Amino acid sequence: MLRYMQYRPHTLFAKKVRFFLLSLALCHTCIPEKKGDDEIEYQAASPDEQALVRAAKELGYMVTDRQNGTITIKTFPSGQESAPVLETYQILDVIEFSSTRKRMTIIVRMPNQNICIFCKGADSTLMHLLRLSGLAVAKAVEIEQKVSNRRSLEAQEAIRRASGALSPVSQSRKSMNMSIHRPSLGGNPRLSMASKRLEPIRDEIDHWLRDRETDVHMSPLDNDSIFYSPRPSAHFGPRQAHASLDGSPSYQGDDRDELVEEALVVDDAAVFERCFQHINDFATEGLRTLLYGYRYMEEDEYKDWKKIYMDASTSLVNRQEMIEKAGVMVERDLELAGATAIEDKLQDGVPEAIDKLRRAKIKLWMLTGDKRETAINIGHSCRLIKDYSTITVLDEDLGDVSQRIAAATLDMNNGTIAHSVVVVDGHTLSQITANEPLRKLFLSLAILVDTVICCRASPSQKPLSFLPSATKSRTPLLWQ
Repeated sequence: MLRYMQYRPHTLFAKKVRFFLLSLALCHTCIPEKKGDDEIEYQAASPDEQALVRAAKELGYMVTDRQNGTITIKTFPSGQESAPVLETYQILDVIEFSSTRKRMTIIVRMPNQNICIFCKGADSTLMHLLRLSGLAVAKAVEIEQKVSNRRSLEAQEAIRRASGALSPVSQSRKSMNMSIHRPSLGGNPRLSMASKRLEPIRDEIDHWLRDRETDVHMSPLDNDSIFYSPRPSAHFGPRQAHASLDGSPSYQGDDRDELVEEALVVDDAAVFERCFQHINDFATEGLRTLLYGYRYMEEDEYKDWKKIYMDASTSLVNRQEMIEKAGVMVERDLELAGATAIEDKLQDGVPEAIDKLRRAKIKLWMLTGDKRETAINIGHSCRLIKDYSTITVLDEDLGDVSQRIAAATLDMNNGTIAHSVVVVDGHTLSQITANEPLRKLFLSLAILVDTVICCRASPSQKPLSFLPSATKSRTPLLWQ
């Protein structure tokens, strides 16, 4: 990608990539500190921000200095072997991240004196701030539907495998059907990294289920595993890049033109679809995802907004609320810059400790700000969720919450569920706690189930505040 930008610096793709890397290098609160031998370390309140700034550095956009009103970035437009270029960006305003906004914004004056706004945040929030937000939301829903269909097939296969109902002939037929009707995986079959042969989807599911259902080894699969396969989105799209064994690009001469199909860059629907497919794949792997957007501002627009923002930031009444309203005024009509994913590894011994608590009949709750898919995947990795668990998702957008709670409670009382998990997002949890009858109904279910996972939750939503006093002493919480 970097070589393509060097050889084709004026293409639309190169421009898009530069803005994405600028978003990583500018939209943060990290402070660079110079060490010996021209080394730079970054001090940050969040390890996520530090990781993203280091990623920008590795990609040729190194933050070298940050003062009260400026950020200096060292770039290598002609490659690392050529002389670097120092670019200074004037910091005009910073609207910091909050648990309510779920995003951060910085407004800078570029070296060419244009004003640009960069914004990063949760994908569920930022997609509504994009210029083509309607199309973005539609593509995100489409991806979720494909993933839901795929999971449904996998769940059916797990049930059939557990019951031993499939014969060898029907298994091969089912494998063929699943290979044909699994839309979210793309058109190409997945290649086993160890055996170097095409493996039927049904066999992959069988191997994966067998591995996940054992309590001996619960760590994520690595590249050396015989069951490892690339993410589904790795096969998405009409053209794939190729690299040589030493990691260097395999293109020579005019083949550089074949690396990027510039027509796809202006196809917003294709860009959204690929981006949200990647985000979903990242979340499935338990990674923390962020979406980035940007847009230019006119001088007059900025001056008018600056007055409103100054009044809000100096207000003695409802200051935070006024700042958030001022932020909404400029955080709109953004161009999609890209998405990032950060691995948040569990500490050594955490899955084993949680498993011992679970076997001691201690019920566990997990509270996280991550999206639902990521939270569920982390629940699997730390053994809060078993492969045979029945997961009840409470979301007011998916239907009547009270009916879902009542149905789950009935199933629990009938004794037909081996291991039960309730997943609720922060917004739905707020609606539940505001309704006293619904709150009592939710508590009756929460006491019955084995695990409760609260995702997209804010720090103020502490489950202990509405748990019955009789359960507080024996319901540990996992904070992330």
